[in-house]
Amino acid sequence: EDLDELLNPEEDTIKEQQARVEQNYQRVLSAQNKLDTLNVTAPIDGVVVSISVTPGDELGNDDSSSGQELLVVCNFEKNYLEIPVDELDINKIDFGQEAVVEIDALPEASVTGVVTGIAQEGTANNDITNFPVTVEIGYVEGIKGSMSATATITLEKKEDVLKIPAESLITNGNRTMVRVLENGQVVMKPVKTGINTGSWVEVTEGLTEGEEVVVAASDTATTQTNVNTMPGMGGPGMGPGGNGGGRSPQNR
Repeated sequence: EDLDELLNPEEDTIKEQQARVEQNYQRVLSAQNKLDTLNVTAPIDGVVVSISVTPGDELGNDDSSSGQELLVVCNFEKNYLEIPVDELDINKIDFGQEAVVEIDALPEASVTGVVTGIAQEGTANNDITNFPVTVEIGYVEGIKGSMSATATITLEKKEDVLKIPAESLITNGNRTMVRVLENGQVVMKPVKTGINTGSWVEVTEGLTEGEEVVVAASDTATTQTNVNTMPGMGGPGMGPGGNGGGRSPQNR
């Protein structure tokens, strides 16, 4: 009788066994799915820069899309530098503008980047509002995350201009003046200016090359420098350090 039941089971018995098989199959799929989730695949090529867990840690059952952070992978093919730009210059910055980047830890590296981000909201500090600007640079050998760097963005450029130190300018109402040494006497001369880098100012009218301009060094002393030309004069530099340079009376 037992053999007959095994060889010729009733229909209800067959359905019951089939249901048990299906239930066990679903359990196998569920277990396989849980096993697969233990294998973490990095979405990008790169270098592991930090690990959030250690061997033996019990991971939480985080079913959210973000999951639990295990480690951080960085790809240095693209790097981003955020620099502050003054509110007076932010509207002169455009996407795609080139920036010369100097990395403090890699002084020999020559790096050129492009502007890829311009913040629409600035941060005020000591009555000065700066807007974050993002500069993207490519791979640089030796670069690491959080290194300090300086970016210079040229807003305007002119060739063969007459320039004087910015501190030599005197504003008198709506007029811009400079002190010029003539025959041992200081004479005030009106001038018209162009590009101002913060350190140097282009003079478009009022002076000629070789004239001696008096620069105020302090309340009790003055110094003088010759007006000189410079083959290339860039506009203001953005970012920590800006774009300036030393003052020199020689032609450059």
